Amino acid sequence: MLGVAVLAAMLLVLGSCQGKSDSANSRDNKTKKIVVTYSILGSVLSDLLGEELNKQASVLTLIPNGLDPHEWEPSAQDIAQVYGADLIVVNGLGLEAGLEKTLAQAKEKGIPIFTATDHIAIRKVSEDDPVEDEHGDEEDEHGDEELGHGGNDPHFWLDPQAVALVANAFAIEIKSRFSIDLQKYASQFSKRVADLDGSITAKVAQIPANKRLLITGHESLGYFADRYGFGLLGAIVPSFSTQAGVSAGDVSALAKLSKDKKVNVVFTELGTPPKVAEALARDAGVKAVAIDTHLLGSDGSWFTMIERLTDTIVDALK
Repeated sequence: MLGVAVLAAMLLVLGSCQGKSDSANSRDNKTKKIVVTYSILGSVLSDLLGEELNKQASVLTLIPNGLDPHEWEPSAQDIAQVYGADLIVVNGLGLEAGLEKTLAQAKEKGIPIFTATDHIAIRKVSEDDPVEDEHGDEEDEHGDEELGHGGNDPHFWLDPQAVALVANAFAIEIKSRFSIDLQKYASQFSKRVADLDGSITAKVAQIPANKRLLITGHESLGYFADRYGFGLLGAIVPSFSTQAGVSAGDVSALAKLSKDKKVNVVFTELGTPPKVAEALARDAGVKAVAIDTHLLGSDGSWFTMIERLTDTIVDALK
């Protein structure tokens, strides 16, 4: 009986050691977990990385497509996903306001964070800046010194060149941190972005210069406008966030401005108060046209979203 007991004990110890070894190997060989905050960022990474990263990492996006990132709040499960990440990818500049506390705690835990807007020329706007005229690029005469005291615009994904910068920076980050080489994919992505940029430029050229004026749902099209030579007259929600308030006075002033500038379209988007947009369109005698600045299409592609956005704007204004 004693021999049987000793043999059983030895088998138990051996099994325990084998289990620990298997667990360690599994942990060493597991794919890296990358948590991306926003659906459009997730789409860009998907377009960039292709199949290579999917072999070596799992990518999870927190804010679902179609939800307003300005108002989204994380669940307990979302927070747990963030704390379990090997790398967190964020937009920055206040877009993920509901995640700020969680991200700060993740940073304290030593979880690395890649912030997309750390790798672009940030568009800065002063609250005191005058309304842009039909020559949008002329506003650059104020320079960064005057514009630097205002808010930082988080909507960089509406400028393809800015997206290319972020994608290249992310490829470098992945290589240095996880030894995953994405250079081939980054080069392919940059080529696709260059082709897209050329296509958008050609389409926008169909719009007479004096017609390139935008009234938007909130202040989301600044990067797009700066890149392609549009003037921004104003926004129904005069803020980078859709959560800001709307006053009757602001809407009335915007209606008057649209008449003075002979603008016949107001663009609405995710987060635009429908009744306010309808009132503005009625008072100004213009049509309201919906655009997707925060919403991916059914194919989930950022490229498709930008092409559709451009087509809608060009068709409405030309």
